[in-house]
Amino acid sequence: MRIPPLSAAVVLALALGAISRAPASTSSLDGSLDELVQLAERICEVEVLSRESLRLPGGGIETRYTLATILPMKGAMSSVQQLRIPGGEVAGRGLVIPGLPRFQVGDRHILFLSAENDRQQRMPVGLDDGAFLVQTNLHSGEREVRRMSACCDEQNWSGTEARSHEVFVRDILERVR
Repeated sequence: MRIPPLSAAVVLALALGAISRAPASTSSLDGSLDELVQLAERICEVEVLSRESLRLPGGGIETRYTLATILPMKGAMSSVQQLRIPGGEVAGRGLVIPGLPRFQVGDRHILFLSAENDRQQRMPVGLDDGAFLVQTNLHSGEREVRRMSACCDEQNWSGTEARSHEVFVRDILERVR
């Protein structure tokens, strides 16, 4: 996938402008649960139902995820919501914003989401620090939560710290109150 240098610079500038207008979406967090809860407008456990990348007027690329809300923990949200984030791939051209998580259809996540920016994009607080993958441990059958930023390859979770899903949700809800 080859992107002309000028187009790539324009798209990157637009995407970074969208990120910079959402202060809670910066990557300078210390990653503490207290900070994530404080900065998030919405916190929810979701399942990714669909993913679509599209070219925006002006040449930018945006990915829209349709999410089923499984457990709302903070903020008002519907049972089905759309998450719009900069980046993606359209017609062989793409834009990857370092630090923004990519979600796969069928995966479950706990997300700490910012307020919408002026482009109606809502991003995880602290970028991938505000996104946690929920998986079932194959040995114990228990649900576990792993921070998406803990590993650069989301398919290789060996060696990353897993937390109990139930304990993690309880800790979040205690901080939301």
